[in-house]
Amino acid sequence: MEPTVLAQSLVEEFVEKIVVDAANDLHLDAETTARYETKIRLYQLAAVLMALFGEERKNRRFIAVREHFERNIFASSPDQGSQLLREVKTAMRDLNDVLTPAER
Repeated sequence: MEPTVLAQSLVEEFVEKIVVDAANDLHLDAETTARYETKIRLYQLAAVLMALFGEERKNRRFIAVREHFERNIFASSPDQGSQLLREVKTAMRDLNDVLTPAER
């Protein structure tokens, strides 16, 4: 599969779609559902990027996939892209803390 096709598929399947749709089960109002979906998409995006970074360490061909993925996500204006990048980095740190808790 071409890197561009794989990157676009990852965006469509794991960023644009809500993978865990708890909002319906929790019967949230429209405003809360919108905030929930925004946050879920952010963390889904962070999870995909973390997986791509991990995979490219093992398989250098995934660098092209990650680069195309990032272009699809951060292609908006520089201001919007930099804000989203900051939010994604924070989400990645949060996920890393949950997935690899420090030894206590």
